[in-house]
Amino acid sequence: MNHLEMTEASHKETREDGEQQDAVWGWPSPRREGLYVNEEQNQMKRNIQEALRSVGVFGHYRGYHYFTMAVMMAAEDPERLHALGKEIYLPIAEQCGTSVANVEKDIRTIRDVMMRNGGEELLAKAAGCAHWKDKSPYPKEIISIFAEYFHHQ
Repeated sequence: MNHLEMTEASHKETREDGEQQDAVWGWPSPRREGLYVNEEQNQMKRNIQEALRSVGVFGHYRGYHYFTMAVMMAAEDPERLHALGKEIYLPIAEQCGTSVANVEKDIRTIRDVMMRNGGEELLAKAAGCAHWKDKSPYPKEIISIFAEYFHHQ
């Protein structure tokens, strides 16, 4: 067993129903669930997370993982953005064992932290315009911008 396998194995625990879950975060492992099954998706996830870290958004925010999952889902099928609550927030809430309201609130927190830490420049680069100088974008707009930008990278 190599170092990576040992690290991953040490973060797993078995729930009462026999399913394995991440011991640290408590939700099912994305690899086990097949969310990020190919290298292209893994690379997109790393790019999204790198962009978030560049504006002071780190993994200790619950919304960090929710936001990453939301962008991945929107990149996979942009039509999901038309019913954000039902098509993106609800599946994330179910997978992570929380409510839709919590997913939405935690993604808004990510937006707020991003905008406080210079996220306007990142959004301007990703969107191709500097529209958010005086106001914060809606979570739907940020998810859409990230999904399109990282899908085409």
